Amino acid sequence: MCLRFVPETAVKKLLQRNEHLKPWANAPPVRATDRIFLKLGDLALVWLGLILAVLIRTDLNWSKTLSYLNDQTWFFFTFALACVTLFWLRGLYSRDWRYVGIGDAIDLASSLFIVFVPFEIMTLTSVGAAFPRTGLLIAYFPILFLVAGLRILIRLSLERRSRRPDGIRYLVVGSGDSAELAVRELSRAGGIPVGVVSLGPGSGRLSIRGCPHLGHFGQLRELVTDYRVGGLILAGLEPAQNSKVVGEASPLGLQLRTLPAVSDVLKGEVEVNTLRPLRLEDLLERDPVTLDREMVGAYLRGEVVLVTGAGGSIGSEIVRQILPLRPQSVILLGRGENSIHEILTELRQTWSSELEEWELDLIPVICDIRDKKGLDKVFEVHRPTVVFHAAAHKHVPLMEAQPVEACRNNIVGTLNLMDCCRGKVKRLVALSTDKAVDPSSVMGATKRVTELLIHTSGEPGFTAVRFGNVLGSRGSVVPTLQKQIERGGPLTITSPDMRRYFMTIPEAVSLVLGAGASAQGGEIYVLEMGQPIKIVDLAENLIRLSGLVPHEDIELVFCGVRPGEKLNEELVYSQESSEPCRLKGIVRVTPKELSPDWPGENLDKLRLAVEDADDEACRRFLFALLDSGRD
Repeated sequence: MCLRFVPETAVKKLLQRNEHLKPWANAPPVRATDRIFLKLGDLALVWLGLILAVLIRTDLNWSKTLSYLNDQTWFFFTFALACVTLFWLRGLYSRDWRYVGIGDAIDLASSLFIVFVPFEIMTLTSVGAAFPRTGLLIAYFPILFLVAGLRILIRLSLERRSRRPDGIRYLVVGSGDSAELAVRELSRAGGIPVGVVSLGPGSGRLSIRGCPHLGHFGQLRELVTDYRVGGLILAGLEPAQNSKVVGEASPLGLQLRTLPAVSDVLKGEVEVNTLRPLRLEDLLERDPVTLDREMVGAYLRGEVVLVTGAGGSIGSEIVRQILPLRPQSVILLGRGENSIHEILTELRQTWSSELEEWELDLIPVICDIRDKKGLDKVFEVHRPTVVFHAAAHKHVPLMEAQPVEACRNNIVGTLNLMDCCRGKVKRLVALSTDKAVDPSSVMGATKRVTELLIHTSGEPGFTAVRFGNVLGSRGSVVPTLQKQIERGGPLTITSPDMRRYFMTIPEAVSLVLGAGASAQGGEIYVLEMGQPIKIVDLAENLIRLSGLVPHEDIELVFCGVRPGEKLNEELVYSQESSEPCRLKGIVRVTPKELSPDWPGENLDKLRLAVEDADDEACRRFLFALLDSGRD
């Protein structure tokens, strides 16, 4: 038995440790009445700016100023109304005052200039009593100062109202633009920025937006105590640096939030709307692989796309990512009606207007890939031109105990799909796994056979992609560990030496789309995933991200390696050749030459064993099929 009684749950400890911390407050929303008051305020401030300009022009002679105001009331009113009208036409009253900045000031300045030009021409060419000829030139600057100042005061007021006297006090770990953005977002969101901490003793000395530089990361414990800090903001750090900070901060019980690097924001790789909690993928000690989806996925525009396993975590994400690429229609094929219903409902709610505008059809199909006649009917009716094959059994211990089911779904189902696609589709992208490399399990062996079937198909556009473990995919290690943490532990780990390659779901989908774009026929594509990660390190980081301390708040228990599992996985066979793909971060793998008659009679024998539901025969012919491919 792996589970042991935990006398005090980790959740209770977390609440006790962080009972002084409050959630972030939201600034009050901008209402229509607020915009009306802003327009009235602008009218008054433009009048005030004109009066100040006349005072300056008349050497502070108040009586002359009043005479101008009495004689030229129409001018004051018309000019002020023109300013407010142009502000409205340019959308200056529909902006969120919480985010007023330099860009808004430039828009105000240009709008005022547009109004000033015709009125200044009118004063210069008028005959008789008129507004002072140089008065408008003088008025431009006080009016700009007043209307811009009003917006800055509103922003400061909203930010102050969003703060709470018992809000969390944060240190910002980082430097440069990312640290400045973190301090700004932190103030806006209701947190209290205490100071900036650099990673090393030799970097950073200046304050940022009034937030002082307090020292370097080696002084973290002292700074947390001295300044009563409740959280850290990790500003634009690399994944390895994030891991270091999380490891050091874990015993201190701090809230951890992050802000991506500004360079990533500018490149469009991430979006920054607010600070967010640190996630596990932020700790992967490698740069995430990102592809230009629009460029890579251009081949999908106007196509009829079929996704098998569309209700699963990877299949559903593939559907989400390809919708903006404007295919003609997307067929969501799956065996489970509930999962297909969920993703279909989500997509129709999220993309309702776009689906109507693009005339894009979402077609749900409940079908089992093991049902050849059912698949034939789907292809006959819908005629897909691009197929992503994500349907598969993937749990190693379960498939080890049920080889017939593994072979029926992963091999026979794939053969059915390949037969339907042959000569009818432009691309077929089949999903595989790193467990297919020198497989020790039934599941890995079925996936290796799938790769070889794709490789030897001789069909243009047929390709396979080999995944590592996908963070957050349904039934994978991370969600399992997270549920154990929620229950208070312990976390069950098979072995302290077990390592795996990990990738995020967006990376997995990038690999799928990239493989489809590069497919010529028979290739296998693999994502460059750096070094494998120890499962025990992964578990400890998950505990730290929950605000708990590994081995204190949450125990780790080692249960032993399960049937079919290996301590270490590989990405490429020693007998395979690999070369960089034209897409950065993706490697093309070519298996060694197989005999011309592969798969031969072993595949026929495997099919018969599946039909007879003979587990032992299935296992025997499955590995015989692989052995014949090694000769």
